[in-house]
Amino acid sequence: MVTENKYALAKVIMFGKEHIVLLRPAGSLLEMFELDYDFQVKKHTEFADLVPEVDVDPEELDMTKSLIETKTAPTFDLAAYKDRNTEQLKELVEAKVAGKEIVAPPAQEHAQVLSLMEALKQSMAQVQGGAKPAEPAERPPKKVAPSTPGKTAVRTPKRKTS
Repeated sequence: MVTENKYALAKVIMFGKEHIVLLRPAGSLLEMFELDYDFQVKKHTEFADLVPEVDVDPEELDMTKSLIETKTAPTFDLAAYKDRNTEQLKELVEAKVAGKEIVAPPAQEHAQVLSLMEALKQSMAQVQGGAKPAEPAERPPKKVAPSTPGKTAVRTPKRKTS
Protein backbone atom coordinates (compact mmCIF):
# COMPACT_ATOMS: atom_id res chain seq x y z
CA MET A 1 0.00 0.00 0.00
CA VAL A 2 2.84 2.38 0.81
CA THR A 3 4.84 1.79 -2.36
CA GLU A 4 1.71 1.89 -4.53
CA ASN A 5 0.35 4.95 -2.64
CA LYS A 6 -3.06 3.27 -2.28
CA TYR A 7 -5.68 3.01 0.44
CA ALA A 8 -8.14 0.15 0.91
CA LEU A 9 -11.86 -0.03 1.57
CA ALA A 10 -13.22 -2.91 3.59
CA LYS A 11 -16.34 -4.12 5.35
CA VAL A 12 -16.05 -5.02 9.02
CA ILE A 13 -18.55 -6.06 11.66
CA MET A 14 -18.34 -4.13 14.93
CA PHE A 15 -20.96 -4.12 17.67
CA GLY A 16 -23.10 -6.49 15.64
CA LYS A 17 -23.35 -4.11 12.68
CA GLU A 18 -21.58 -3.99 9.33
CA HIS A 19 -19.45 -0.89 8.66
CA ILE A 20 -17.44 0.39 5.70
CA VAL A 21 -13.90 1.38 6.68
CA LEU A 22 -10.92 3.01 5.03
CA LEU A 23 -7.55 1.41 5.70
CA ARG A 24 -4.37 3.40 5.15
CA PRO A 25 -0.74 2.91 6.09
CA ALA A 26 0.71 4.82 9.04
CA GLY A 27 4.36 3.92 9.39
CA SER A 28 4.50 0.19 10.01
CA LEU A 29 0.83 0.06 11.04
CA LEU A 30 -2.55 0.38 9.36
CA GLU A 31 -5.08 3.03 10.38
CA MET A 32 -8.79 2.30 10.11
CA PHE A 33 -11.44 5.00 9.69
CA GLU A 34 -15.17 4.30 9.72
CA LEU A 35 -17.08 5.78 6.77
CA ASP A 36 -20.76 6.56 6.37
CA TYR A 37 -22.97 4.78 3.87
CA ASP A 38 -24.38 6.89 1.05
CA PHE A 39 -27.92 6.81 2.47
CA GLN A 40 -26.64 8.20 5.80
CA VAL A 41 -25.37 11.42 4.23
CA LYS A 42 -27.75 14.05 2.91
CA LYS A 43 -26.92 15.43 -0.49
CA HIS A 44 -26.11 19.12 -0.78
CA THR A 45 -28.86 19.48 -3.38
CA GLU A 46 -31.44 18.84 -0.64
CA PHE A 47 -30.43 22.15 0.98
CA ALA A 48 -30.02 24.28 -2.15
CA ASP A 49 -33.54 25.74 -2.04
CA LEU A 50 -33.18 26.61 1.68
CA VAL A 51 -30.28 29.01 1.13
CA PRO A 52 -31.35 32.45 -0.05
CA GLU A 53 -29.42 34.32 -2.74
CA VAL A 54 -27.48 37.19 -1.16
CA ASP A 55 -25.15 39.89 -2.40
CA VAL A 56 -21.88 39.87 -0.48
CA ASP A 57 -20.25 43.21 0.28
CA PRO A 58 -16.71 43.16 -1.21
CA GLU A 59 -15.33 44.67 2.02
CA GLU A 60 -16.84 41.81 4.06
CA LEU A 61 -15.40 39.28 1.61
CA ASP A 62 -11.91 40.83 1.84
CA MET A 63 -12.10 40.93 5.64
CA THR A 64 -13.18 37.28 5.71
CA LYS A 65 -10.33 36.24 3.42
CA SER A 66 -7.76 38.04 5.55
CA LEU A 67 -9.19 36.49 8.72
CA ILE A 68 -8.90 33.02 7.18
CA GLU A 69 -5.32 33.73 6.11
CA THR A 70 -4.29 34.89 9.60
CA LYS A 71 -6.03 32.00 11.36
CA THR A 72 -4.74 29.26 9.02
CA ALA A 73 -2.00 27.20 10.63
CA PRO A 74 0.97 26.27 8.44
CA THR A 75 0.63 22.59 9.41
CA PHE A 76 -2.13 20.50 10.90
CA ASP A 77 -1.35 18.74 14.16
CA LEU A 78 -4.18 16.57 15.46
CA ALA A 79 -2.42 16.26 18.83
CA ALA A 80 -3.01 20.00 19.37
CA TYR A 81 -6.75 19.32 19.74
CA LYS A 82 -7.85 18.07 23.14
CA ASP A 83 -11.21 16.69 24.22
CA ARG A 84 -11.77 19.25 26.99
CA ASN A 85 -15.29 17.97 27.68
CA THR A 86 -14.03 14.48 28.59
CA GLU A 87 -11.11 15.91 30.58
CA GLN A 88 -13.43 18.15 32.60
CA LEU A 89 -15.86 15.28 33.18
CA LYS A 90 -13.01 13.10 34.51
CA GLU A 91 -11.89 15.92 36.81
CA LEU A 92 -15.43 16.29 38.15
CA VAL A 93 -15.81 12.55 38.74
CA GLU A 94 -12.44 12.38 40.51
CA ALA A 95 -13.36 15.38 42.70
CA LYS A 96 -16.74 13.83 43.54
CA VAL A 97 -15.08 10.50 44.44
CA ALA A 98 -12.58 12.39 46.63
CA GLY A 99 -15.52 13.94 48.50
CA LYS A 100 -14.92 17.49 47.33
CA GLU A 101 -17.76 19.95 46.93
CA ILE A 102 -18.59 20.47 43.26
CA VAL A 103 -19.34 24.03 42.14
CA ALA A 104 -20.94 24.63 38.74
CA PRO A 105 -19.17 27.22 36.60
CA PRO A 106 -21.00 30.47 35.90
CA ALA A 107 -22.99 30.63 32.70
CA GLN A 108 -21.15 32.43 29.92
CA GLU A 109 -22.90 35.33 28.30
CA HIS A 110 -22.09 36.05 24.70
CA ALA A 111 -22.50 39.49 23.21
CA GLN A 112 -25.15 39.53 20.52
CA VAL A 113 -23.56 40.49 17.20
CA LEU A 114 -25.88 42.32 14.89
CA SER A 115 -23.41 43.00 12.07
CA LEU A 116 -21.21 40.45 10.35
CA MET A 117 -18.77 43.23 9.45
CA GLU A 118 -18.43 44.27 13.11
CA ALA A 119 -17.86 40.66 14.15
CA LEU A 120 -15.14 40.25 11.49
CA LYS A 121 -13.47 43.52 12.54
CA GLN A 122 -13.49 42.44 16.21
CA SER A 123 -12.06 39.05 15.33
CA MET A 124 -9.32 40.61 13.16
CA ALA A 125 -8.42 43.05 15.94
CA GLN A 126 -8.12 40.13 18.38
CA VAL A 127 -5.93 38.15 15.99
CA GLN A 128 -3.66 41.07 15.13
CA GLY A 129 -3.44 42.43 18.66
CA GLY A 130 -3.28 39.07 20.39
CA ALA A 131 -6.21 40.17 22.54
CA LYS A 132 -8.55 37.74 24.19
CA PRO A 133 -12.34 38.00 23.89
CA ALA A 134 -14.02 40.19 26.46
CA GLU A 135 -14.83 38.32 29.66
CA PRO A 136 -18.40 38.54 30.94
CA ALA A 137 -19.05 39.96 34.39
CA GLU A 138 -18.30 37.30 36.97
CA ARG A 139 -21.18 35.72 38.87
CA PRO A 140 -20.95 33.80 42.11
CA PRO A 141 -20.59 30.06 41.49
CA LYS A 142 -23.64 27.83 41.79
CA LYS A 143 -23.47 25.24 44.52
CA VAL A 144 -24.09 21.56 43.90
CA ALA A 145 -24.89 19.05 46.60
CA PRO A 146 -21.70 17.62 48.10
CA SER A 147 -20.85 13.97 47.83
CA THR A 148 -21.53 11.76 50.79
CA PRO A 149 -18.47 9.58 51.30
CA GLY A 150 -19.17 6.00 52.27
CA LYS A 151 -22.54 5.79 50.56
CA THR A 152 -22.48 3.96 47.29
CA ALA A 153 -25.52 3.81 45.08
CA VAL A 154 -26.61 0.27 44.38
CA ARG A 155 -27.97 -0.24 40.92
CA THR A 156 -30.15 -3.17 40.11
CA PRO A 157 -29.82 -4.46 36.57
CA LYS A 158 -32.79 -3.91 34.30
CA ARG A 159 -34.60 -6.99 33.18
CA LYS A 160 -35.47 -7.41 29.57
CA THR A 161 -39.14 -7.72 28.86
CA SER A 162 -40.40 -9.48 25.79
